[in-house]
Amino acid sequence: MWGQGAGGEDKDFEEAISKVTTDQWALFLDAFELGLSSPPGVWHGLEALDSAQVGDVMRFPWLDSPQQLTQFVKLAYEFGLVVPFDWMSWPIPLDDGRVTVTSPIDAVKILTCAIRENGFNEGLLESLVSGGELRPVYMVLNATFGSARNHSSE
Repeated sequence: MWGQGAGGEDKDFEEAISKVTTDQWALFLDAFELGLSSPPGVWHGLEALDSAQVGDVMRFPWLDSPQQLTQFVKLAYEFGLVVPFDWMSWPIPLDDGRVTVTSPIDAVKILTCAIRENGFNEGLLESLVSGGELRPVYMVLNATFGSARNHSSE
């Protein structure tokens, strides 16, 4: 499902994580938590697959993601938590088929992989949310930066 091979430089992730302010962590973690509890998206266009050909153009079904998930992804990009690296060749850390997250760097790498791959595999992010694979990512980030949610303004 996810890529295998070498990953990005940890220093790039450390730098990205260090640039996120306390207030931004609070907003991001709130959005992440809401995203984890979001309802499933709605697929459109499935009912008309037999008439998907319109002239020379083929229409494909599309997914309307819930607003909570869309906001979480938007903030991840806005706060620099989707870090450029060869995400397709990084081996997602798994233990018995479950994602293992041991550090904020792992968490941000996994987020980057999930968000970027969702662009090519529509619905993957929702599948990871509903399957619980992103919960360990949230747990590590919340344990590390969750105190930001109890403070206002830096």
